[in-house]
Amino acid sequence: MAKAPTVIGVLTEPPAPTWWKANRHKVLAIAGLLIGLYIGTHQDGTPQPETPRPGHSTPAPAAHTPGPSSTHTARGRGSAGPFGANGITLKLAHSK
Repeated sequence: MAKAPTVIGVLTEPPAPTWWKANRHKVLAIAGLLIGLYIGTHQDGTPQPETPRPGHSTPAPAAHTPGPSSTHTARGRGSAGPFGANGITLKLAHSK
């Protein structure tokens, strides 16, 4: 004859969760939405406009500080001198 089955364990249904365990995610979500609504609608007045900022504070330093210019415009006699009227420029070599 076959052996009688042995009982290893007994399955039981767990107790039903409490109301808080079943609904806490809903309560916390609604509380978060209400707090966000309160913060969003109860601000102090309108925001103040920002003061305009300058495009730049100081000009950039020159890459090269030129010495005496080596290009001169010959002026001649008066404004209509031999080279002054047509604006020809002469490059003069500096001698030391």
